[in-house]
Amino acid sequence: MQRILYALGACAALSLGGCYADTYGDVGVTSAEIGVGPAYVYEGHPVYFHRDHWYYRDGRNWRYYHREPRVLFERRRHWR
Repeated sequence: MQRILYALGACAALSLGGCYADTYGDVGVTSAEIGVGPAYVYEGHPVYFHRDHWYYRDGRNWRYYHREPRVLFERRRHWR
């Protein structure tokens, strides 16, 4: 139930910002894999670019954005 409420809250927050991004949880990656990549603060938490996705911590789990938010796309573009 908590995950459903979190997802609804995230969708509401994203719709207010004018961008759309699906997130997936418990993606089977480790902190050692993700934490070494480039980081950027997005929506109040650090996000890390790893293997073509932006990941962030949600408690003990890692989640990633299925569709890359425009802000993160622009940030990644500056790194290249």
